[in-house]
Amino acid sequence: MNLHLQQVSAKIPKGVQALSILDNASWHAPKELKIPANIWLFNLPPYSPNVNPVENLFQYFKTNYIANCVIETTDVLK
Repeated sequence: MNLHLQQVSAKIPKGVQALSILDNASWHAPKELKIPANIWLFNLPPYSPNVNPVENLFQYFKTNYIANCVIETTDVLK
C-alpha cells in the first residue's frame, strides 16, 4: 500500500490534493502506513451500499440473474 500511495502521489500535480476511498481491506492499513501529504484517505463503513454503487449493482445482478438457478457454465454470465 505504501508503494501504491507513493506512485499515486508522484502523479498528482503540485498544489493538488487527492482523495482515496478505501473499503477497509486489511492490506489498506498496514501498521507502517505512510500517507503522503497530498493524499487523503477515507475509509468506508463496513457495510455501505449507499456510498459504494458497485454493491447495489452486484445485488441487482445476483437477484435478477443468478438467484435460485443452477448455472452449468460461466457462459451465461457473460
